[in-house]
Amino acid sequence: MDALPIRRRNSFGHRSAKAGLMHGCGHDGHTTMLLGAAQYLAATRNFDGTAYLIFQPGEEGFGGARVMMEDGLFVRFQCDEVYALHNWPGLPAGHIGLNPGPMMAAGRPHRDHIGGRGGHAAHPHLAVDPVLIAGHIITAAQSIVSRNTAPIDAAVVSLCSLTAGNPGAFSVIPREARLVGTVRAFQHSIQDTIERRLTELAQSVARAFGGEAKVDYQRIYPATINHAPQYEHALRVAENWSPRPRGAQHAAEHGRRGLRLHAAGQAGLLHAARPGRRRRRLLAAQQPLRFQRRR
Repeated sequence: MDALPIRRRNSFGHRSAKAGLMHGCGHDGHTTMLLGAAQYLAATRNFDGTAYLIFQPGEEGFGGARVMMEDGLFVRFQCDEVYALHNWPGLPAGHIGLNPGPMMAAGRPHRDHIGGRGGHAAHPHLAVDPVLIAGHIITAAQSIVSRNTAPIDAAVVSLCSLTAGNPGAFSVIPREARLVGTVRAFQHSIQDTIERRLTELAQSVARAFGGEAKVDYQRIYPATINHAPQYEHALRVAENWSPRPRGAQHAAEHGRRGLRLHAAGQAGLLHAARPGRRRRRLLAAQQPLRFQRRR
């Protein structure tokens, strides 16, 4: 379904067949799990109403759930409830992690363009160094969570890429630099605060060094908030499909997923799981979860 532009350096049998791609988030596994659920549901018919299986593309930064809804997903296939499953290698094999309320944080990618004035590295006083500016912005951004949000309000600000200059031009101060990062938070107010402070800091730091900064802050994924009744039902299912209870509280994560867009207007639940090695556990994890069609 989705793959990241990463070159794999191993020889796993499940590595992508295409060079330069990696299923780092396990979407190939997600597709397999949902196909297993389709096989199980078709064979047993052990559910009431109508079950739809949604294969969501474009999770990695493209808002596939939103596009599907705009294309009339829930007009053509009316649902009362939506359930989603995401693999989670950190869980013990065969366990399912559940959480009422917040489950996955909103994802907010941002791209920061820093403009300076290029020059020779031997004459830095004649240039405005965007690399120096970027370094100060990276450091200043780490103060947002610790100094602008309450200690009980979870949030993450990460700057993950810095691009500037040419590695072969070791004596040239570049004209511009680019920062790319992400912001994760559960509350709209926290997201607003981080967007405002990140923009203020980037622009102020750049001006202090004689440059300029523009912040492109994108609101792609809202937070995933599980509904309590669906949580209770999924917990019962998780505990019933094994002799030993497998359902467990799962701490809210700062990963972002598109289920919140699917569940808009429908009751919904996202849960995490690590399938066991045996086929029985893999299919059992796809236990029917009471899908109903509106009459």
